[in-house]
Amino acid sequence: NFFEGTLTGEILYAGVPVNKLEQYELSRKIGTVFQDPRSQFFAVNTTDEVAFGCENLAFSTERINQNVDAAFSRMNILSARKNKIGRIEKNRSGKRTRENQLNLSSGEKQRLAVASIYAMDTDVIVLDEPTANLDGETIQNLRELLFTLKAEGKTLIISEHRLSWLVGIADRYV
Repeated sequence: NFFEGTLTGEILYAGVPVNKLEQYELSRKIGTVFQDPRSQFFAVNTTDEVAFGCENLAFSTERINQNVDAAFSRMNILSARKNKIGRIEKNRSGKRTRENQLNLSSGEKQRLAVASIYAMDTDVIVLDEPTANLDGETIQNLRELLFTLKAEGKTLIISEHRLSWLVGIADRYV
């Protein structure tokens, strides 16, 4: 949808080629966590960030509140609730002019990004290099979190160059 090129092969979701699904249909089924979680943040505080996807999917207020509460609890970031999120500002040429820092560690930022997708209750979570810039302890915390998500029946697709931490989580390596 975004880049010109020749597409070969096929990706199916529940037997349907994903290129036959509308973007809004895909967003209800598949969530993505970027390598740099800051690049996917939209809101000014953590609570609004976790609710953002749910709002876009037109969940009821009650369901949004329940899902946001569950996401903060499941991701073990209750202490980060309502923290401010920094913004990266760019000038007209796209060059960064100012970056306000998040009041969160790298691990908390990653958990916030996962919480945002978790709250949307997608079946599939795609993670791009989720351990980039994380220390060993934070990688272990992320591992435990992903193990829990897998046990809940979520499908995890992880693009990663460090593979040892995926032992017991990954069913298949490509």
